[in-house]
Amino acid sequence: MAQTTRQQIQTMFDLIETLKERKYLPGESKISDDRITDALRTMVEPNGLMDATIAKVLRPDMSGEEFEAVAMLDEEASYGLFDTYRAIMMPSDYDVSHAIACAFKQDIPRLFSDFALQIHPTSDRAGAYRIAATVSYMEGDPAARCKHFADQLYRVKPEDEMLRNLSVALIHGIEPARTAGADGIAAERERIQAQREQTDAGEGLAAEAMNRVAAR
Repeated sequence: MAQTTRQQIQTMFDLIETLKERKYLPGESKISDDRITDALRTMVEPNGLMDATIAKVLRPDMSGEEFEAVAMLDEEASYGLFDTYRAIMMPSDYDVSHAIACAFKQDIPRLFSDFALQIHPTSDRAGAYRIAATVSYMEGDPAARCKHFADQLYRVKPEDEMLRNLSVALIHGIEPARTAGADGIAAERERIQAQREQTDAGEGLAAEAMNRVAAR
């Protein structure tokens, strides 16, 4: 496995920071896309950079120094992944879903699933799909949506260790600990999600209108 470079670490950290300010549209910058997909290719097998990327999504205030420290760990560290993420969600009043909804302007699992489509050969997409599936699970997505991302990972790496963990969790209805039951937080999360969906719908209608004008 190739050693993770500082450029790849910086690329992934900058991407997550960017998502706090605006949506990232794959295809808008070939240079940025190439850097991101190059970093994602190194995550075919779980490694420190993958851990750091997921941890940064789950804990958006993670500093650059903390991110780099995790990213530089060797791949063996990743097999304790869910223990690591459980620690991130301590204390018990930390709500991952709420934190992600408030911090980011974009659907993170869908974004990494879209990045995967730019990676060839398809066997190199495992890292991107692993991030998508894990974040989907950890932010409390419905089981059907989480399974959608897990199925994408299965198609490229059916023997994946994390996939087995996710499958067990979904089969047995195991959910990450969070305070999602608090009415105020749950309501705020739903409001943010609805607002995000309205924005996506508006952008879709605008794009369709522009296409119609261009076709005339």
